[in-house]
Amino acid sequence: MKFMKSVSCKTILLALCLCLTGCHMADSDSMDVPTSLESEADALNSEDSEDSGDSGDTEPATEPAPRELYYITSSQTQDTAQLTSFIDRIRTDGYNWHEVTVSELPADAGAVILNSPQEDLSAEDFNILEEYMNTGGRIFVLLPASESETRYKYLDRLLEEFYIRFDYNLITDETHALEDDYIQIQAINYPDRFLFADSSMEDGIVYLRNARSFHHLPQGENTVYDAMLQTFDTASGLPYGGVEDDPEIYESEKMDVMIYCREEIKKNASVVVMGSSDFLLDENYENHRAKSAQNWAYSAIDWLYNYSRNF
Repeated sequence: MKFMKSVSCKTILLALCLCLTGCHMADSDSMDVPTSLESEADALNSEDSEDSGDSGDTEPATEPAPRELYYITSSQTQDTAQLTSFIDRIRTDGYNWHEVTVSELPADAGAVILNSPQEDLSAEDFNILEEYMNTGGRIFVLLPASESETRYKYLDRLLEEFYIRFDYNLITDETHALEDDYIQIQAINYPDRFLFADSSMEDGIVYLRNARSFHHLPQGENTVYDAMLQTFDTASGLPYGGVEDDPEIYESEKMDVMIYCREEIKKNASVVVMGSSDFLLDENYENHRAKSAQNWAYSAIDWLYNYSRNF
C-alpha cells in the first residue's frame, strides 16, 4: 500500500510538472519567441541578406532611359571613319550613336548632329527636318568655312527659322593668329543649364581654324538666343565659297562663330551652330589646342539633349 501510494504521489507530481511545462511552452509559442536554432538560422539569413546587398547584384528599381544621338550621313556630311575618337567619347558619355540619312531620322529623335555637309539639303530632307524642329527637335550644326561654290539654300532656310544666317567667309585675325592656322576666339556667353565639360572652359579662350561666322536676324518674342563664341574686334571675314555677286566683307570687328537658339513656341526646339569642325577629326583630336573647341562641342550636345527639354 505504501508502495502504491508512493507511486501515486510521484505520478501526480509528474503530471503536475508536465502540465506546468506544457502551459509554459504554450505561452512561449504564443509569444513567437524563437528557439536557439531558429535564432541561428535567422542570423545566417540576415548575414546572407547583407552579403547579397554588398555584392551589388541587386538590380535598380528603374534604369535610366537610353540617350539616342543621331548623326546625319546624307548631304555628304563628314565621314565618321575620321571621327572614331569623337564617337568613342560620345559613347563613353552614355549615348547610343546612330548614323542615319534624314529620311531615316525618327520623329522623336533625342538630338541630331549635322556635321560639315558638302551638299545642300534636298527639298524632301528640308521638309523632314523642318517638321522635326517644329515639334521640339534639337540639332547641332557644324559648318566650317568651305571654298565650295555650293549655296546652301535649304539649310539656310532651316537656320533662318531660328534667326541664324551663316556667312560664306573665312575668318582671319593677324593679331590673334597662332601656328598651324589656329586663331584665338573668346567665349562670351552660354545658355541656362549649360554644363562645362571641363573646368578649362572657364578661362574663356577657344582655339579654332578654318572658321566661318554667323549673324543673327530679328528674333521672335518667344525666342532665347545669344552668341556663345566670338572673335576679337581685330578679326576679318573674307569672302570664301558660295556663289554670290556681292559677298559681304567684315573688317576689324567682332563676329559670332557659335550661336544657340531656343524657340519656345516650337516646344523649346533648340539649335546650336558652330563655324568650325576639324577639331573633331582623329588627326587633330589629341592636339592640345583642339581640346577647348571639343569641350564646347560636347557641352553643346549635352545641353541640347538633356537640358533644353526641361524648361
